[in-house]
Amino acid sequence: MLIPARQGRILMIEYRKPEDDDRNISRVVSQLIRAILAMAPGEQRQLLSDLRAANGVSKRQYSRKNCFTAVQFSCKEKLFSGYITDIGPGGVFVEISGKFHGINRGDSMILTFPHPDSGVDVRLEGRIARVRKTGVGVSFANLLEDLLR
Repeated sequence: MLIPARQGRILMIEYRKPEDDDRNISRVVSQLIRAILAMAPGEQRQLLSDLRAANGVSKRQYSRKNCFTAVQFSCKEKLFSGYITDIGPGGVFVEISGKFHGINRGDSMILTFPHPDSGVDVRLEGRIARVRKTGVGVSFANLLEDLLR
């Protein structure tokens, strides 16, 4: 069985026909633990996130859908641009190329972008919920109600 991993690595886990169920489960668990321990911490976090998503477990109150939409936003009286890579009624992740120093969790921002379904420009207030190397997760002050489907 192949399990995709980040950064071009593929983890190979050997699968054997069950001879003795208890022994087989022990082998599988052992192989999984070794594979996970061999991953970088970021890969471990991503795997956990992927597994939670696959099982319907999420910290988010509302689900998100993938998209790729240009966005302009202001934060601390500075104008930025980036791309929304996922969106839901409660927030977005904005991928930002270039430097965005000084943006912190909890900061308020105003985002302007075309609605992913209608294309009509949307202007929303939000608060930065997470800062990553590639961008920021934003929680909307008011739900984008029409994405609740």
